[in-house]
Amino acid sequence: MIGKRNLGFPLLLFLLLAHAYGQSSDTVTTEVLAPGVKHASLSFPSVPLKVNVLEVDLSNPRLNVETAKAGKDGNGVLNAKERTSSIASRKTNDSILVVGAINGDFFDVQDGAPINIQVENGEVVKRRGSIPPKSIFGITKEKKPFIGRFTLALRVITAKGSVLKVNNLNEANSAGEAILFNKFYGERTGTVAYGVVVWLRPISTMVVQDTVRAVVDSLIDLTGNASIPKGSYVLIARGKSRPFVLKDFAPKDTVKFFFGLTPRVGKVTQAIGGWPRIVREGKNTFRLEAEAEEAIPANTDRRHPRTAVGISKDRRKLYLVTVDGRQDSSIGITLDELANLMIRFGAHDAINLDGGGSTTMVVNGRVVNSPSDPTGERPVSNALLVTMRRK
Repeated sequence: MIGKRNLGFPLLLFLLLAHAYGQSSDTVTTEVLAPGVKHASLSFPSVPLKVNVLEVDLSNPRLNVETAKAGKDGNGVLNAKERTSSIASRKTNDSILVVGAINGDFFDVQDGAPINIQVENGEVVKRRGSIPPKSIFGITKEKKPFIGRFTLALRVITAKGSVLKVNNLNEANSAGEAILFNKFYGERTGTVAYGVVVWLRPISTMVVQDTVRAVVDSLIDLTGNASIPKGSYVLIARGKSRPFVLKDFAPKDTVKFFFGLTPRVGKVTQAIGGWPRIVREGKNTFRLEAEAEEAIPANTDRRHPRTAVGISKDRRKLYLVTVDGRQDSSIGITLDELANLMIRFGAHDAINLDGGGSTTMVVNGRVVNSPSDPTGERPVSNALLVTMRRK
């Protein structure tokens, strides 16, 4: 049964999920949202369980999968929370239609910062994840999806060819000597310790694992809380980095950024965190991954609402999945069950995203699952969007 891919998306999902639970579904609703994007909603009252799935064909040139940071006043901000439906609505415009969306990474409930790396349209929102490293899902410039545990290093190459290691990004209280800030941090750096401040204006498209050129617009020594102009990056150098910058940076210089993701997977435009990876090369590896990423047993072995994203073996299709839980109509599933479910849907690799009250799926502007919080849809840190160019 699992090999009969010619059955078509709706019927195949029905058979696979029915096979997984040893019974038939009482309710199956399917729809084509756009060329290459299909949605299925399945209900199993006897479990009880409710599942929503988006299947995305990445070979369609009009489709893209993007990450989006929650925002304030219409702009994505590192320390912000926003409902998934609001993020999807904000990202829809005259050129782009968000046809589907799910919630993204786990996050700090106080300020809304994601726990792991995020890259949005080539720009790094957050560089460091927690220790030990946790898995991320990403997309390359060539629209090839990937899942794995990565580190992200930053450096600036001066006009003289010397290299400055950047210790951190968007962390005002970092002990690092050189810190870089961009639009996701806000309007000002908020730094207290004085150093040399360099305003850098990118003049080529931002992308991870590629060299990006930028012009030094201005440089001021012995200053602290600096403004972050739109379209600019701000470098603050202290300690040993300060004399280096004073010596090797000058206004009107053209320098180069390099954001390096290790291990290398190509030029990366999108990345979002999860915890943990649950499927590797077609096998349920959630237990090994959970131990490596130090997942909390109460979050892995108990039934909860779940959100996940999976990749087909040929890396041409994505499966975005939500499972409702903590409700009489749907009790949720464990990570072991989620991994098996993702495999049956066709995922060769898959990662668990934030679940519980955060679990949300949006289809054409509508929340199609049933969020478990009594207050309804929960504001989250970021989201994974399926977008389509209108023309």
